[in-house]
Amino acid sequence: MYKNILCPVVVFFMSVALVYAGKYQEAPMLKRLVDQGKLPPVEERLPDNPWVVGSGAIISAEWLDFKVGKYSDGKIAITADVAPRSYQIAIGATNFLIASDQSTSPDKVKGALAEWVKWNDDFSVYTIKIRPGLRWSDGAPVSTEDVRFVFEDIYGNKELDIPCGSKRRSLYTQMDPRKPCGKLNIIDKFTFSITFSEPYGYFLSEITTWIQDYMQIIQPSHFLKKYHAKYTDISKLNKMAKENGVEDWKQLFRLKETNHFEYCCANDPNLIDVPVLYPYVLVETADEYMKIMRNPYFVAVDPAGNQLPYIDGSIIYGIQDKEALVMKLISGEVDFSNSDFMKLGDMPTYVQNAERGGYNVLITGSINGPPTLFVNQDYEYDKPNSQWQKLIKDPNKSFTRALALAINSEDINNALYFNMYEMPKITTAEYNVEKANKLLDEAGMSKRDRAGYRTYPDGSEFMATIVTGNMSPDLIDITVMMQNYFDAVGLNINTKMLTGKILRARARNNEFKLKVIWHDQPIWYSGISRDYDVCMKGDYSCQTMKYYESQGKEGYKPPPHMVELYDINAKRMSVPPESAEGAKLFSELLQWFTKGNAAIWPIGKIKVPNIFKKNIKNIPRENYPYNLGISSSSLIWYFD
Repeated sequence: MYKNILCPVVVFFMSVALVYAGKYQEAPMLKRLVDQGKLPPVEERLPDNPWVVGSGAIISAEWLDFKVGKYSDGKIAITADVAPRSYQIAIGATNFLIASDQSTSPDKVKGALAEWVKWNDDFSVYTIKIRPGLRWSDGAPVSTEDVRFVFEDIYGNKELDIPCGSKRRSLYTQMDPRKPCGKLNIIDKFTFSITFSEPYGYFLSEITTWIQDYMQIIQPSHFLKKYHAKYTDISKLNKMAKENGVEDWKQLFRLKETNHFEYCCANDPNLIDVPVLYPYVLVETADEYMKIMRNPYFVAVDPAGNQLPYIDGSIIYGIQDKEALVMKLISGEVDFSNSDFMKLGDMPTYVQNAERGGYNVLITGSINGPPTLFVNQDYEYDKPNSQWQKLIKDPNKSFTRALALAINSEDINNALYFNMYEMPKITTAEYNVEKANKLLDEAGMSKRDRAGYRTYPDGSEFMATIVTGNMSPDLIDITVMMQNYFDAVGLNINTKMLTGKILRARARNNEFKLKVIWHDQPIWYSGISRDYDVCMKGDYSCQTMKYYESQGKEGYKPPPHMVELYDINAKRMSVPPESAEGAKLFSELLQWFTKGNAAIWPIGKIKVPNIFKKNIKNIPRENYPYNLGISSSSLIWYFD
């Protein structure tokens, strides 16, 4: 880091000088294609100044003793998950910047797709230089034309209806849909800048995080122009649309214009031919599996000059139930898995079969936070006499605080998690039925119905359902336990499980009072995830977000306690999340939840098992904080 004498900006040069001399090396499968004349030499496939991935580039030296690896030469990895989805396909180098161990700190970020990134003193202008010579996975060169196309021909095309804020709201100034989108300025073939109307330090995380990735800013224009009415005859496009089972060119374009999670997790055959910048590309899909293979034009090399990744590819099997997944793991059929279905409750089975299966069991922390109870702030917002809204708008938050006190966190920890999870640090870990009952009385719920359950303050029947998803078995278990705790303080609350897609759709439609779901709380602080937001995983106030996004034309005008959250979040967006000011504002954000707003943590930070075959190397040490952080290092895994 240094001050550029010629202009008042802070500059981070993120290139790392190669520590070797001589030619680059490539995987044997690629070398054979070069010899057959089907691929250009590796020197022509790499950028002029490749991204060098060595010790500390993705996982810090504290957690990983990096070794230069070996190419797999035909052997591919077998992985398994609850669905055919591959986080390894895209997490490795998905953005312009990267930092080790899930950080986005200004003093830790390094260039990945970008050679460097500059920003001015108040973080309102970002200048990005794409690595010259970078290529898409089909060999086409990457340039600022690919950025211009996104801003002008996707976001700027009213027919497509894909506004600049549609991808996680990142390009709105401070992620606020009431404020203008960043303005693009093309400087030269490889350099561009984005200017925001106000300080926006949080955007630094948006060009670093793998959750957002590069596709918000840059896409393969040479490929997408074939599906865009500005560049291809409309009659030809509409004919292609019919052939692909959609109505018109706009729907056809949407089949090919993608994002990180669609590409890695949708298992969509329409995306097989889409050029990407990931270490692996999608080559085959089916209902029960997907196959990925190395990108011959991937940007990175190791310190010895070997083009990454080391392993040729992977087949990812989708396993539809926990028992089938466990059997596949312990039989030794799988090289790697850290599926959402893998929980501490199955540790005895994993450990007892480790020798027979030829694998190691690695306990790590998780990017996913614990299953959390979200309390819908918007339910019946449009009913003037809503008794639910009376409870929600109580300044003392007596109802929500009582729910937290009624939950026996130690009981959950012992019953489900071998007492290995931490106690909650955000909402109270205190289990106190007496206090819970007192708070419910103070909330106006002292009356009981004939069955002995508490009523609403006006004496009408109180009944609620906790909905949760089928993505992980402990979501169901913890929800049933909560139902019993709430029953003990006189609350008539039952539980219901839905599939993930139905749960999300109905929750966003404001159909439920209570929802249990996991989220990415361990990486909230870094800005990689903002699952705490009103209409993210918790879906606890989607109607107030709709109000702001529509400039008051739709949705629910936020009540004072929700305005407080929006204000805290807006301030947070002005500075980098891991700066001193960002840390202070993040503490204020957590305090908002601690006071009894919107979410209750029944349990604290979680630990999860990860399974690796013993011959897979460059895996971090036990207790690495982030399980999905291991997936981000898949480009340096190798078979020994």
